[in-house]
Formats: sequence, C-alpha cells, structure tokens
Amino acid sequence: MRHFYQASPQKIEAVLSDLADDDFSVGLVFEQQIKLSNSVPDALISQPPMDIFFETKRGGDLDQNQIEQHILSISQSVTHNSRKILFGLTKTPIDRGIQEQLESKAKSHKIIFIAITFADIVRSLRSVCEPHEIALRDILADYEEYL
Repeated sequence: MRHFYQASPQKIEAVLSDLADDDFSVGLVFEQQIKLSNSVPDALISQPPMDIFFETKRGGDLDQNQIEQHILSISQSVTHNSRKILFGLTKTPIDRGIQEQLESKAKSHKIIFIAITFADIVRSLRSVCEPHEIALRDILADYEEYL
C-alpha cells in the first residue's frame, strides 16, 4: 500500500474508501508493530482525524481474543484522532458470527472493525492501477505472487 500511496495519495484514498465502503481524505503516516497498552497491532496507518490499524493472519482465522485486546488498546490510546478503524486481514473470509461479534465489540468502543481478505486488497489496488503504471503493476504482481 505504501508504494501506491507514494505514487499517488489519491490511489490509497480510493482503495481505503473502497475497502471500508466509506469516504476517506488521505495524507498518511505508516508505522509497523505499534506497542499499545495491552497489545501490539501489526501496522498502523494514521492521519488526523483517523487511525487505521491492521491485524493480519496469513490463514483464514483471526485470533478473536487478540482482536479484542487490540480494540481495548486502540480505545485507550491517546490520540487527537477521532476516527479509529481496525482491519482484520486474512486469506479467506472469517466466520460471519465472529465478524459480527468483533464489529459489535469494536462499535461499543467507538472503533470500526472491518474484515477483509488479501484478495480484497489486490482487487482494490488493481482497480486504481492505470495501464501505463508499470512499476505499480509489477509491485502488485510481486505481492500477489507472495500471497
């Protein structure tokens, strides 16, 4: 995602808006392994007035307890940002019942939880790639091969 942001912040704005089914204004900061009070999410993308966290699993399951700890930590983090989003990123879609439980738990802490797959990210990144953007297409192809 960082490569797409560096090529054009509007591309990431479009991708995040697509994945979250919401509108975003983008000017992002990327961080990895963010130590919070009770957990360490894998990544943080932030911009006032938002913080976008990711927890990734290469398989199809998220650790529900870990996500709940992230939710608590994120809700307790001291930032001036008003909008907090936690993406649960997996290879295959998570169980709908678990997703609903996590969405409800997050909502109770004023956090938006969104379950997505790597395929969702690839689809959305591909949709913002112009035919002439060979470097971005190569990066995306490498990412797909990695997955």
